Amino acid sequence: MLAVTNAERTNTRGRWLPAAFGAVLGAAVFLLVRTSLTDDGYITLAYAKNLAVHGEWGIIPGSPANAATSPLNVLLLAALTLVTRVAGGPHPVVALGVLTVLSGAGLGWAWQRIGRVLALPPAAGVIGVALVLVNPFVLSAIGLEVLLIPVVLLALTVCALEGRPAWFGVAGGLAVLTRLDLVVFVVVIGVSTPAIRRRWRAAAGLTALTAAPWFLVSWLAFGSFVPDTLVIKQLQAGVFAPWSYGTGPMMYYLGWPVTVLVSFLPALAGVVALAAWAAARFAVRWPEFPALGPVAALA
Repeated sequence: MLAVTNAERTNTRGRWLPAAFGAVLGAAVFLLVRTSLTDDGYITLAYAKNLAVHGEWGIIPGSPANAATSPLNVLLLAALTLVTRVAGGPHPVVALGVLTVLSGAGLGWAWQRIGRVLALPPAAGVIGVALVLVNPFVLSAIGLEVLLIPVVLLALTVCALEGRPAWFGVAGGLAVLTRLDLVVFVVVIGVSTPAIRRRWRAAAGLTALTAAPWFLVSWLAFGSFVPDTLVIKQLQAGVFAPWSYGTGPMMYYLGWPVTVLVSFLPALAGVVALAAWAAARFAVRWPEFPALGPVAALA
């Protein structure tokens, strides 16, 4: 009896290992890159600082603008920047560090929930967190929404695997606020999950309710539901020829082959693992075999 109790305690502690690891690794990652943020990262921080100090949406005080691609990223950074004012002036870079740590912990939390549903060991969550936080492409864009994207996508997957249509809708709304094009994942993961399909109206309604307040403000204040950057990027088609979103990885590969391989090999390994998992699913008569729909949709 005592042995079983101790084993259960050890297993419970192990469940939180991915979240703790994510927070620690997030802090280490931020300390590594904090002095090499990109211009786009500083633009986002300028938005957050202006919102926290002046209550205005834009880079320059007194000049409203709607060029922030990720409203949720700016809102979170602004809220954290506002908190840093307790110690004096606003510190958006410190706010970014806190958000990076919280994002790492969020990734770990999501992996903990996924591991519980799919009967995966805590080590799987640790590896999943590490593959995101040490990815060179992600590290090169800290300050943008590159960490919020995997957090909201994993949250969607968790809600789908646990069959929670209401929370799936909330997570879907946050995904759309993170980047408008993530609506593709909301739809694909939702359609791939029977529990969400059966209550799709509730999920879709909560997605709309979660995201609608911002889009209403955007329409009334700036005259557009979508950020200006979305329109600008559509108008720039062909400007960077022959490079595009499709050929961009090859452009980077020509200059930094090792970096690109390190960034993309985990995705290739994931495809192989998913194929092997699917093969095992159909080869073994196991009625409680974990559902692959949401995971395959995320992939």
